[in-house]
Amino acid sequence: MKNTVLTIDTVYAQLRTTVKVYGSHPFLHIPRQATRAYQNAAIDFSYDEMCAAVEQARECYLQAGYGAGHRVALALENRLEFFVHFFALNGLGVCVVPVNADFVCDEIAYLIDDSDVSVVITLPDHEHRINEAKASIARVVEVLCIDNLENLPAPPAVDLSTIKTGLKAEATILYTSGTTGKPKGCVLANEFFFVSDIGT
Repeated sequence: MKNTVLTIDTVYAQLRTTVKVYGSHPFLHIPRQATRAYQNAAIDFSYDEMCAAVEQARECYLQAGYGAGHRVALALENRLEFFVHFFALNGLGVCVVPVNADFVCDEIAYLIDDSDVSVVITLPDHEHRINEAKASIARVVEVLCIDNLENLPAPPAVDLSTIKTGLKAEATILYTSGTTGKPKGCVLANEFFFVSDIGT
């Protein structure tokens, strides 16, 4: 990692800055009871380990051509992989759209289509379900298993003249439950993650 000075205007930039000070400190702990569905041990990641994983994933997206103006859906549950890919995509200006693979196919299809993502990165267990959901979408949406990241499809061209960057850039789109109608996508910019008095 190069010792460059970063402007703290993205979540990724904050991670890169923090790791310089707290590299060996714990970043994430997932207890055994939360991982038992997919592995036999707890997960412990330091800031250094997290940053290394993020940079590896970021390079894959970068080489495939992803950047500002693109949107990528992540069907990765509440696992370590979600955070790795969120930071990696954020570091390229890509907006992340979390997908709950436990939704019924119609709900998944609506979310993928409405959010205008070009690709869904998914766990192997959800790949069939996501493909089933996307079959009802008229436009092209690629589905890629997380362990096949080297085969990322090229993203579509975007009009960069309308794209906001830095703190104002789209970081994620979170969807409402849709209890009174179709779910609404709430677009959150990077600045949302730096506000310390939310809810006060």
